[in-house]
Amino acid sequence: MNHVSETKRRMAPPPSKAGESSLLFKGLQKQIAHMQQLLKEQSTAIRKSSHASVAQTHTLERIHDRLDAFVVESRVTNMLLSELVAIHQTIVTEDTDGLREAIRDDAYHRVRNAE
Repeated sequence: MNHVSETKRRMAPPPSKAGESSLLFKGLQKQIAHMQQLLKEQSTAIRKSSHASVAQTHTLERIHDRLDAFVVESRVTNMLLSELVAIHQTIVTEDTDGLREAIRDDAYHRVRNAE
């Protein structure tokens, strides 16, 4: 009899795990859906960050261009002032250091007050 019961046990189909498998697949599907949603959200955040970075880069490039133009204008102004001082020195033979300092102080004062 022992042999017959062992044969029946071997021939019997394994216990049904269809319910367990179904729950497992549903859980995996939920996890996959959740991961897909997270990836979409991260992709959107990265895209927005990239757009902001590009906008900042363009703004910095415009500022840099304006600063370059300002530097050029400042150099030209300094050169013209040097030429003006040279011309002034050839025309005026008397000492004008005090007057020059007063004019410079006045210019600095006007620039600081304009800010």
